[in-house]
Amino acid sequence: LGGFAALNRMGDRESLERSILALKDMLRYTLDHESIATVNDELVFITKYLELQKMRFQHRLKWEFSVDPDLRSMKIPKLIIQPLVENAIIHGIEPTGETGTILIDIKKTIDETGTWGLIAIEDTGIGFTLLMMKKGVGLSNVERRLHLCYSNQSEHRKAGLRILSEPGQGCRIELKVPLELKSV
Repeated sequence: LGGFAALNRMGDRESLERSILALKDMLRYTLDHESIATVNDELVFITKYLELQKMRFQHRLKWEFSVDPDLRSMKIPKLIIQPLVENAIIHGIEPTGETGTILIDIKKTIDETGTWGLIAIEDTGIGFTLLMMKKGVGLSNVERRLHLCYSNQSEHRKAGLRILSEPGQGCRIELKVPLELKSV
């Protein structure tokens, strides 16, 4: 909202209107009572979120999406990716003072237990060692929601979260989810 006030003071009505409409769409999506969404719906939401963050970070924030077209309609828990993108910005990119990039890669992966959807959120930020990491609200909520949404899967088909990071090397968080989300 502070960014909106700044756009208003600068007289940038077009950017202000675009930002307000993006926030309106985000709020409407968030308040929708459905707890499951498609990957495509989530990416539309994340794009609006990133556009609002770009108001604050200007040229310092970039993003790229790479999505298997077959997975755009895959069902996932709503708002499962956004907290990880937010963490990447706040804890990874912002502290660098430099330009940073968020990469979201969604593809199929196969292992001995079957075919999965792999959702990776990667940043070019400061990185950390896992010993340095404190689990915040966002990451804890994502893990809890993965467990709740996929708890009725067979033991070898449970969703999982993996964190890969090194100081100075950014961070990559991978969500491995079954391609089919059974009703919870």
